[in-house]
Amino acid sequence: MILQSVENNLLKHFHNLDISFKKSSLLLAYSGGIDSSILLDVLVKLKNKYQLKLYLCHINHNYSSNSFDMEDFAKTMSSKHNISFIRSDFVWNKKGNFESLARTYRYSFFYESLIKYNIDFILTAHHLDDHLETIEMRLSKSNEWSQLLGIRRSMDKIVRPMLDVRKSDIVNYAKNNRVNFIVDNSNSDISIMRNKIRLLILPQKKAKDGNYETKLIKYNKQAIAKLSKLKEKIYDDSLIYIQKKNLISINKIKFKSYDYEERKLVIQITVLKSFGQFVTKTKNEWVNIMKFATSDYRVNKFYFIGDNIRLSRGNNFFHLDRFHAISNKTERLKNNSNLKWCNYLITTELVNHFNIKTIENQMIFPISLFNKGLFVRSWNFGDRIKIDSCKSKKISDIFIDNKSSMLSKYLTPIICDQDDNVLWVVGYRKKNSNIKDDSAYVMISYVKEYLYE
Repeated sequence: MILQSVENNLLKHFHNLDISFKKSSLLLAYSGGIDSSILLDVLVKLKNKYQLKLYLCHINHNYSSNSFDMEDFAKTMSSKHNISFIRSDFVWNKKGNFESLARTYRYSFFYESLIKYNIDFILTAHHLDDHLETIEMRLSKSNEWSQLLGIRRSMDKIVRPMLDVRKSDIVNYAKNNRVNFIVDNSNSDISIMRNKIRLLILPQKKAKDGNYETKLIKYNKQAIAKLSKLKEKIYDDSLIYIQKKNLISINKIKFKSYDYEERKLVIQITVLKSFGQFVTKTKNEWVNIMKFATSDYRVNKFYFIGDNIRLSRGNNFFHLDRFHAISNKTERLKNNSNLKWCNYLITTELVNHFNIKTIENQMIFPISLFNKGLFVRSWNFGDRIKIDSCKSKKISDIFIDNKSSMLSKYLTPIICDQDDNVLWVVGYRKKNSNIKDDSAYVMISYVKEYLYE
């Protein structure tokens, strides 16, 4: 039953994405416990049928009294099944919530491994009982309907193919198939909220109300339906002005018409769809994010809401971007080439003479200067550009004159020479200079791929 359910769920997931399950590479988040050991057993049985490439990933949380036994067991199982083994350590410094910090670390490491080893998807062994415990745990903290969504069946590169399976079926499968596993000694520690929910709170509520689980499942289905309607609304409503791989722009006025819970979900949905990250915050953090996003007050700073995800705002929109890592680099321009810089495409082309009437998006440089090195970087506070032989102007003042948003300032390419003298604030100002006769020239031009204001 479990084997067929997992196989069907994986095939359905890949079919919905219009990609082949055959020859895919999968990373299994593996603790060594009964749940992930059952999923490992199923994947091993599917491995040859679908020519799968499997990776077993274990995180030693250094929390349980037998955490090193669990790691040794995980290594043994990977060796037994001839599966690549990946491991890491999480060390809690006794500050902050252990469960939350450990979960954040786990998924960050899973994604790092996915990129490093070119893996297609991450699989976790969450099952239906975990799903109900999660709903109960979140309800104990908040009465928001979105908390009833529980554990998502899939999110970006994460797939949970056992979410339909009951714990009792997992136990029976282990007995019938003689599956080896190791028990985490920390599972009985009720200072961990999930264990308290599993061992005390849910059993007590089910004892008082025999239909309690049925009610949770019903509420979950209602929340999923509500989320589906919200997704339709935000894309039909022209709320999302831009949604690209590295940039999301959202209409501030329309965003304000949504209630608090809908606003939070708008950010989570769009960030997950574009950036592949699921943003989780405390209620106070979400309140601060909403205030920052919707304020009309101009402020010269970014609000970081995740790994390299910046929030900024302009006149009519607020923006979420992932250009932080890109814009911290300096790139040397090459002849007859294209350079992708944030949302700009910068092109270089060899030309015979400089006496060409260039338009706003073009500038010509002597080949001798170009060969010494022309570079692209982001604006740094304090940068200046020469406007004549005696005067220069702060680039920050040029941005102020043009009422540029914070995002515009940092996404604008700055063209510099080898001595870091600014020659062109792309799209804003060119250095005034006399170009001496040279043997050849390089014309640099740009195209802005999309406008965010």
